[in-house]
Amino acid sequence: MKDKPLANCEREFLLQLIERTKRLDDRRAFDYRNIKIEFGADYGCCHVHIGETLILAQVTCSMIEPKQTRPNEGALMINIEFNHVACPGFEPGRLSRKGVQINRLLERCLKECKCIDLESLCVIAEKQVWEVRVDVKVLNHAGNILDACSLAAISALAHFRRPDVTVSDGKVFIHPEDEKAYIPLSVHHMPICTSFSFFHSGKYLLFDASYEEERVMEGQMIIAMNKHREICALHMSGTHLLHKDQVKRCTNIAASKVMQLDELVHRALQNDKESRDRGDGPSSAELNTYTKIDVASKEVKKNLKLRPDVEKGVSSDDMGAGDSDRQVETGSDSDEQVDESDEQVNDSDEQVSAGGADEMDTVTDEHWSSEKAKIAELQATAEVGLGGQSTWGLLEQEVPLSEQTKMIARKRKSREKRKAKPPSSDSEEEETVTLSTPG
Repeated sequence: MKDKPLANCEREFLLQLIERTKRLDDRRAFDYRNIKIEFGADYGCCHVHIGETLILAQVTCSMIEPKQTRPNEGALMINIEFNHVACPGFEPGRLSRKGVQINRLLERCLKECKCIDLESLCVIAEKQVWEVRVDVKVLNHAGNILDACSLAAISALAHFRRPDVTVSDGKVFIHPEDEKAYIPLSVHHMPICTSFSFFHSGKYLLFDASYEEERVMEGQMIIAMNKHREICALHMSGTHLLHKDQVKRCTNIAASKVMQLDELVHRALQNDKESRDRGDGPSSAELNTYTKIDVASKEVKKNLKLRPDVEKGVSSDDMGAGDSDRQVETGSDSDEQVDESDEQVNDSDEQVSAGGADEMDTVTDEHWSSEKAKIAELQATAEVGLGGQSTWGLLEQEVPLSEQTKMIARKRKSREKRKAKPPSSDSEEEETVTLSTPG
């Protein structure tokens, strides 16, 4: 089954969005989606989530005869399978051109860079060695499946345990786990793939492209690197040419991202080990690189900066015309909380942030829920002027026409009373409600 073709209007919309340094999920140019690594009940079983992309990796081992050219080394086999349910473009029982490319890149990344000590898999030279097989299955394709497959494969290899063996009189005895503890593989380093997508002849660059962004990209560069900043593989596809400065910039960004992913893998392995020692079963680890904020939350946060009375929780009726320009002092620490929430930015993302990309404000869920309740309470008690209902953002609710008519009538009646009343210098200044709009 072929993938559904992309409409011209959708393609133009995505390209125009990229030109404005925007993305569909509110990420910046070099932001990863939220990543989660979780292990199964058996050693060597690993699930990796990158956004909605889901990958399953399973490592198994068996005893085989070694190759004649390398009689004292084991073997590492990598197999990738695309589930036809994961994407309409995947055909069951057949590996597509993209699948062949990803399989070769994983072999270059894991086998040719020798991340696993194959000599430690030798049992009897020239007779029997261990063959480690990594089966990677794509369960859901939502973009950037190569990075997810690479992360799942290396995590499964680091989590895998092989049985212990005993050699006696030329015979090999494989011990079960209750007799002898399983032995982990000797992992020298962890190469992890990072993908960069290019648009408009290389003018715009995005990291961790989604499924929609991959369909309109013009080229791609894949860098496999470990935490020691050693490049294990480099692959480029597309018709456009890249300047050496662009390649160097992508390499620096990849080094920063690989450091984060390597730390995430080690943290997931440590959590799983501690959980199994306690008898709680397998565990997992997550990396939340960004907080997705909808349009309403960003609009309300902008209004909170403009309205000190809303931020402090003071009713609009309690403030005079001159009080709107005066800061209301209270004993609460809401200002400090808002300032702290504004400064919660990932340090590594600041170092590699895209030039010209809009910085996204992040709001914690607890602070956002409290401010939302305050705004809802204030809207219920605030008066409406002649110009119609107040516009504080996208949370306002439409006032029925009958209520608006009554409010306008009350305002007109109060204005007529003020005109009929003689002016007095000693009279107190009447309070007015000042409503400011964002912008």
